[in-house]
Amino acid sequence: MPENTARLTLLSMMSDLEHLLKRHLATLRNSQLERKQNNNNNNKMKKTSSRQHDFYQATPLPANILVASVSYKNLHNTNNKNKEKITVRVKVNFMKIGVIDTIRDRYHADVMVQTKWREPKFDEYALSLDQANLESCWNPHVTIWNGVEDLQYETTIFLELDSDQRAWICERKRTRGQFFEFMELRKFPFDEQDLTVMVVSDRSEAELEFLQDCNQKSAVNPDTFSAAQEWYLYNDVTVWTKITVKNKENHPCFCVAAKVSRRPQFFIYNIVVFMFFICSLSFATFSVQLKLPEFRILLTFLLIQTTVTFKFTVNNNLPKIPYLTYLDKYILGSMTILCCIGIWHSVCGSLIAPVSPSDNTSAAFNTSLVLAETFSCEKIVKQDPTETILLVDRVVLGIFAFAYITFHFWFLVLIIHYHKGSADDNRDLPSNPGSRDH
Repeated sequence: MPENTARLTLLSMMSDLEHLLKRHLATLRNSQLERKQNNNNNNKMKKTSSRQHDFYQATPLPANILVASVSYKNLHNTNNKNKEKITVRVKVNFMKIGVIDTIRDRYHADVMVQTKWREPKFDEYALSLDQANLESCWNPHVTIWNGVEDLQYETTIFLELDSDQRAWICERKRTRGQFFEFMELRKFPFDEQDLTVMVVSDRSEAELEFLQDCNQKSAVNPDTFSAAQEWYLYNDVTVWTKITVKNKENHPCFCVAAKVSRRPQFFIYNIVVFMFFICSLSFATFSVQLKLPEFRILLTFLLIQTTVTFKFTVNNNLPKIPYLTYLDKYILGSMTILCCIGIWHSVCGSLIAPVSPSDNTSAAFNTSLVLAETFSCEKIVKQDPTETILLVDRVVLGIFAFAYITFHFWFLVLIIHYHKGSADDNRDLPSNPGSRDH
């Protein structure tokens, strides 16, 4: 009896366990079916959306719906080409101008560049705004393009309000160093040079444009000009804008030039005046007797050697340029006159070779005898050839003197014309020059 009871109990427990297992398996099957149904539903939704997308692409929409969709698509994708250019107002101050190196085509300067542009989102703020917020705003990223080496900038950025309570972001960059400038030396030593600072933005010309600041003009400080003994610095500057090509892209460029003119007194007193005295001494060689042409030639060669020395002195103050300056033309003109005088003295030496009139065997004297016998001119036969050559020598002296005076008169007129033109240019130079496009 107890055995039957234990057997029945065991069977009931096994049946309960089997029932629990069946329920658990049914639950697992139901969950798997639900997952499959969810996956099928998702696939159907994707197919439906793709069909709708294909339908919308294949079906032409009205113009207003198409524009709306395009504008929504480009809502967060702004096109810079459709944007208006940002106007950046620029001011450049020459704080100090130092040595002007004519030979190496560069000059030393201390320059401050100020850029200013509108920022409407700061119109409601006060002047005291956190600098970090300003640095995170839009910036034109300007640099000085004609710096000889990598320039180091001291940058200051701040916010200011104009009279209409509009916010402007101002950025000031100050740097000192060497700047490249192509020197135009055709009028040396009466030349004028433009000391230019070229401000270039890293952004393209489609994004911004440069304008001269109307309220704060670009300027130069003549009181700190350290090369005043050699150059004269004008009080005004010239401003213009142009487009430069940088990395195969057009970039805006703002140029400011300070004008200087060379003081020519050093070269006039030490070269022109000395050359005038040396070349004038060449006419003293005509006082040497015709019978001593070797002394005439020797003195002329000494004067030519002196002019060559002066020419090398001038070249030490100039770069290797492929054209002649005013001073080069003056020295070469003086050397030409000296060479012509030396050639004439050599010709005289060949004509006056006989020592005495009784020993006249030169070609010129024999030619004169043949002409005299042909035309029966007794006066020519009896005339001393030395007197004839002496007369011709005096005529040649007059020709050289006339050419020498004319040459110096032309050079003097050139100097006067230059100074008059410089005075007119200085008078016509505007006090507040605007921008001009190149």
